[in-house]
Amino acid sequence: MSQNLLVVVGSGPGIGLSTASLFASHGFSIALISRNAERLQSDVAAVQKSVSPSSTIKAYSTNVGDSSALSSTLSQIQSELGTPEVVLFNVARIQSSTIGQEPVRNIRGDFESMNVGLYVTATWALPLMEDRAKGRGKGPWPSFLLSGGFVAEDPRETVFALSMQKAMQHNLMKSLWRVQMHKKTEEGPVHFGVSNIGGHVGDEEPVRTASNIAGVHWELYGEERQNWRQQVDIGVEKK
Repeated sequence: MSQNLLVVVGSGPGIGLSTASLFASHGFSIALISRNAERLQSDVAAVQKSVSPSSTIKAYSTNVGDSSALSSTLSQIQSELGTPEVVLFNVARIQSSTIGQEPVRNIRGDFESMNVGLYVTATWALPLMEDRAKGRGKGPWPSFLLSGGFVAEDPRETVFALSMQKAMQHNLMKSLWRVQMHKKTEEGPVHFGVSNIGGHVGDEEPVRTASNIAGVHWELYGEERQNWRQQVDIGVEKK
Protein backbone atom coordinates (compact mmCIF):
# COMPACT_ATOMS: atom_id res chain seq x y z
CA MET A 1 0.00 0.00 0.00
CA SER A 2 1.27 3.47 -0.80
CA GLN A 3 1.82 6.16 1.82
CA ASN A 4 -1.46 7.11 3.48
CA LEU A 5 -2.66 10.50 2.27
CA LEU A 6 -5.21 12.89 3.75
CA VAL A 7 -6.65 15.51 1.40
CA VAL A 8 -8.24 18.48 3.17
CA VAL A 9 -10.49 20.48 0.86
CA GLY A 10 -11.00 23.75 2.71
CA SER A 11 -7.91 24.17 4.83
CA GLY A 12 -7.66 26.92 7.40
CA PRO A 13 -7.47 27.60 11.11
CA GLY A 14 -9.76 25.38 13.14
CA ILE A 15 -11.17 22.08 11.93
CA GLY A 16 -9.12 21.69 8.77
CA LEU A 17 -5.80 22.46 10.41
CA SER A 18 -6.51 20.38 13.52
CA THR A 19 -7.56 17.38 11.46
CA ALA A 20 -4.51 17.68 9.22
CA SER A 21 -2.20 17.92 12.26
CA LEU A 22 -3.75 14.89 13.93
CA PHE A 23 -3.51 12.69 10.83
CA ALA A 24 0.04 13.91 10.18
CA SER A 25 1.01 12.84 13.70
CA HIS A 26 -0.10 9.32 12.71
CA GLY A 27 2.19 9.24 9.68
CA PHE A 28 -0.16 10.55 6.98
CA SER A 29 1.05 12.78 4.20
CA ILE A 30 -1.19 15.83 3.82
CA ALA A 31 -2.55 17.82 0.87
CA LEU A 32 -4.13 21.13 1.88
CA ILE A 33 -6.47 22.92 -0.53
CA SER A 34 -7.64 26.50 -0.05
CA ARG A 35 -8.16 29.64 -2.09
CA ASN A 36 -5.95 31.70 0.25
CA ALA A 37 -2.38 31.04 -0.90
CA GLU A 38 -0.76 33.14 1.85
CA ARG A 39 -2.63 31.39 4.65
CA LEU A 40 -1.85 27.99 3.15
CA GLN A 41 1.85 28.53 3.78
CA SER A 42 1.22 29.17 7.47
CA ASP A 43 -1.04 26.09 7.53
CA VAL A 44 1.79 23.97 6.12
CA ALA A 45 4.19 25.31 8.74
CA ALA A 46 1.72 24.51 11.52
CA VAL A 47 1.09 20.95 10.33
CA GLN A 48 4.80 20.28 9.88
CA LYS A 49 5.17 20.53 13.66
CA SER A 50 3.15 17.31 13.94
CA VAL A 51 4.64 15.22 11.15
CA SER A 52 6.53 11.97 11.22
CA PRO A 53 9.75 11.76 9.17
CA SER A 54 7.95 9.88 6.37
CA SER A 55 5.20 12.48 5.89
CA THR A 56 4.93 15.07 3.14
CA ILE A 57 2.89 18.25 3.58
CA LYS A 58 1.91 20.19 0.46
CA ALA A 59 -0.37 23.15 -0.22
CA TYR A 60 -2.53 23.74 -3.28
CA SER A 61 -4.11 27.15 -3.84
CA THR A 62 -7.41 26.63 -5.68
CA ASN A 63 -10.84 28.17 -5.93
CA VAL A 64 -13.04 25.23 -4.90
CA GLY A 65 -15.99 26.98 -6.53
CA ASP A 66 -14.32 26.62 -9.92
CA SER A 67 -15.00 22.98 -10.79
CA SER A 68 -12.44 22.86 -13.61
CA ALA A 69 -9.70 24.30 -11.41
CA LEU A 70 -10.62 21.95 -8.57
CA SER A 71 -10.53 18.91 -10.87
CA SER A 72 -7.12 19.96 -12.15
CA THR A 73 -5.80 20.39 -8.60
CA LEU A 74 -7.11 17.00 -7.49
CA SER A 75 -5.41 15.37 -10.48
CA GLN A 76 -2.19 17.18 -9.58
CA ILE A 77 -2.40 15.86 -6.02
CA GLN A 78 -2.86 12.33 -7.30
CA SER A 79 0.16 12.70 -9.59
CA GLU A 80 2.40 14.17 -6.88
CA LEU A 81 1.25 12.38 -3.72
CA GLY A 82 -0.76 9.35 -4.82
CA THR A 83 -4.31 8.27 -4.08
CA PRO A 84 -6.14 9.42 -0.95
CA GLU A 85 -6.79 7.20 2.02
CA VAL A 86 -8.95 9.90 3.63
CA VAL A 87 -10.61 13.04 2.28
CA LEU A 88 -12.07 15.76 4.49
CA PHE A 89 -14.40 18.23 2.76
CA ASN A 90 -14.42 21.27 5.00
CA VAL A 91 -15.77 24.07 2.79
CA ALA A 92 -18.37 26.52 4.13
CA ARG A 93 -19.19 30.22 4.12
CA ILE A 94 -20.29 30.86 7.68
CA GLN A 95 -21.93 34.28 7.64
CA SER A 96 -25.30 35.69 8.56
CA SER A 97 -27.84 35.92 5.75
CA THR A 98 -31.34 37.41 5.53
CA ILE A 99 -34.09 36.02 3.33
CA GLY A 100 -34.97 38.56 0.64
CA GLN A 101 -31.73 40.50 1.11
CA GLU A 102 -28.99 37.97 0.40
CA PRO A 103 -27.64 38.48 -3.14
CA VAL A 104 -28.37 35.61 -5.50
CA ARG A 105 -24.71 35.64 -6.55
CA ASN A 106 -23.73 34.68 -2.99
CA ILE A 107 -26.14 31.73 -2.93
CA ARG A 108 -24.95 30.62 -6.36
CA GLY A 109 -21.33 30.93 -5.23
CA ASP A 110 -22.05 28.90 -2.10
CA PHE A 111 -23.63 26.18 -4.21
CA GLU A 112 -20.65 26.04 -6.55
CA SER A 113 -18.09 25.75 -3.75
CA MET A 114 -19.96 23.77 -1.08
CA ASN A 115 -22.00 21.38 -3.23
CA VAL A 116 -20.59 21.21 -6.73
CA GLY A 117 -17.17 21.18 -5.05
CA LEU A 118 -18.26 18.31 -2.82
CA TYR A 119 -19.61 16.37 -5.81
CA VAL A 120 -16.44 16.93 -7.87
CA THR A 121 -14.23 15.86 -4.96
CA ALA A 122 -16.32 12.78 -4.15
CA THR A 123 -16.52 11.54 -7.72
CA TRP A 124 -12.75 11.98 -8.09
CA ALA A 125 -11.90 10.26 -4.82
CA LEU A 126 -14.41 7.39 -4.81
CA PRO A 127 -12.96 5.10 -7.50
CA LEU A 128 -9.43 5.71 -6.21
CA MET A 129 -10.45 4.87 -2.65
CA GLU A 130 -12.41 1.80 -3.75
CA ASP A 131 -9.27 0.49 -5.44
CA ARG A 132 -7.33 1.03 -2.21
CA ALA A 133 -9.96 -0.85 -0.22
CA LYS A 134 -10.16 -3.93 -2.46
CA GLY A 135 -8.66 -6.97 -0.80
CA ARG A 136 -8.09 -5.19 2.49
CA GLY A 137 -10.43 -7.45 4.45
CA LYS A 138 -10.47 -5.32 7.60
CA GLY A 139 -10.22 -1.72 8.68
CA PRO A 140 -9.30 0.98 8.81
CA TRP A 141 -11.11 1.67 5.56
CA PRO A 142 -10.65 4.55 3.14
CA SER A 143 -12.94 7.31 4.36
CA PHE A 144 -14.59 10.38 2.88
CA LEU A 145 -15.57 12.81 5.62
CA LEU A 146 -17.65 16.00 5.72
CA SER A 147 -17.56 18.77 8.29
CA GLY A 148 -21.34 19.08 8.50
CA GLY A 149 -23.68 21.17 10.57
CA PHE A 150 -26.89 20.83 12.56
CA VAL A 151 -28.55 23.50 10.39
CA ALA A 152 -28.88 20.86 7.68
CA GLU A 153 -31.71 19.31 9.71
CA ASP A 154 -32.66 22.24 11.94
CA PRO A 155 -32.25 25.38 9.78
CA ARG A 156 -31.80 28.87 11.19
CA GLU A 157 -33.34 31.82 9.37
CA THR A 158 -30.40 34.03 10.39
CA VAL A 159 -28.04 31.78 8.40
CA PHE A 160 -30.57 30.49 5.88
CA ALA A 161 -28.00 30.39 3.04
CA LEU A 162 -25.66 28.18 5.06
CA SER A 163 -28.63 26.03 6.14
CA MET A 164 -29.61 25.47 2.49
CA GLN A 165 -26.14 24.42 1.45
CA LYS A 166 -25.57 22.16 4.46
CA ALA A 167 -28.86 20.37 3.80
CA MET A 168 -27.73 19.60 0.25
CA GLN A 169 -24.32 18.45 1.46
CA HIS A 170 -25.87 16.06 3.98
CA ASN A 171 -28.26 14.76 1.32
CA LEU A 172 -25.40 13.86 -1.04
CA MET A 173 -23.40 12.23 1.75
CA LYS A 174 -26.39 10.05 2.70
CA SER A 175 -26.79 8.97 -0.92
CA LEU A 176 -23.11 8.05 -1.13
CA TRP A 177 -23.35 6.20 2.19
CA ARG A 178 -26.27 4.09 0.96
CA VAL A 179 -24.42 3.09 -2.20
CA GLN A 180 -21.42 1.95 -0.15
CA MET A 181 -23.48 -0.01 2.37
CA HIS A 182 -24.69 -2.26 -0.47
CA LYS A 183 -21.16 -3.11 -1.58
CA LYS A 184 -19.52 -6.39 -0.70
CA THR A 185 -16.25 -6.28 1.17
CA GLU A 186 -14.28 -7.50 -1.85
CA GLU A 187 -15.69 -4.62 -3.92
CA GLY A 188 -13.77 -2.10 -1.84
CA PRO A 189 -16.29 -0.20 0.29
CA VAL A 190 -15.56 3.38 1.35
CA HIS A 191 -16.76 4.88 4.61
CA PHE A 192 -18.72 8.12 4.13
CA GLY A 193 -19.10 9.94 7.45
CA VAL A 194 -20.30 13.33 8.69
CA SER A 195 -19.25 15.24 11.79
CA ASN A 196 -22.52 17.03 12.54
CA ILE A 197 -21.41 20.16 14.37
CA GLY A 198 -23.95 21.80 16.64
CA GLY A 199 -22.86 25.43 16.41
CA HIS A 200 -19.89 27.72 16.89
CA VAL A 201 -16.48 26.03 17.07
CA GLY A 202 -13.90 27.52 19.42
CA ASP A 203 -11.46 26.75 22.20
CA GLU A 204 -13.90 28.20 24.71
CA GLU A 205 -16.59 25.67 23.81
CA PRO A 206 -16.91 22.63 26.13
CA VAL A 207 -17.36 20.13 23.27
CA ARG A 208 -17.23 21.95 19.93
CA THR A 209 -13.48 22.48 19.74
CA ALA A 210 -11.45 21.93 16.61
CA SER A 211 -9.33 19.30 18.35
CA ASN A 212 -12.41 17.34 19.47
CA ILE A 213 -13.84 17.41 15.95
CA ALA A 214 -10.49 16.26 14.54
CA GLY A 215 -10.63 13.39 17.03
CA VAL A 216 -14.05 12.39 15.71
CA HIS A 217 -12.65 12.37 12.18
CA TRP A 218 -9.86 10.03 13.32
CA GLU A 219 -12.39 7.77 15.07
CA LEU A 220 -14.59 7.59 11.96
CA TYR A 221 -11.60 6.57 9.87
CA GLY A 222 -10.65 3.82 12.30
CA GLU A 223 -14.06 2.14 12.54
CA GLU A 224 -14.58 -1.43 11.37
CA ARG A 225 -17.27 -1.75 8.75
CA GLN A 226 -19.85 -3.36 11.04
CA ASN A 227 -19.51 -0.34 13.35
CA TRP A 228 -19.54 2.40 10.71
CA ARG A 229 -21.39 5.54 11.76
CA GLN A 230 -22.85 7.74 9.06
CA GLN A 231 -23.07 10.77 11.34
CA VAL A 232 -21.63 11.81 14.68
CA ASP A 233 -23.31 14.69 16.52
CA ILE A 234 -20.88 17.07 18.22
CA GLY A 235 -22.41 19.52 20.66
CA VAL A 236 -25.85 19.30 19.05
CA GLU A 237 -28.63 20.32 21.43
CA LYS A 238 -31.32 17.70 21.62
CA LYS A 239 -34.88 18.89 21.13
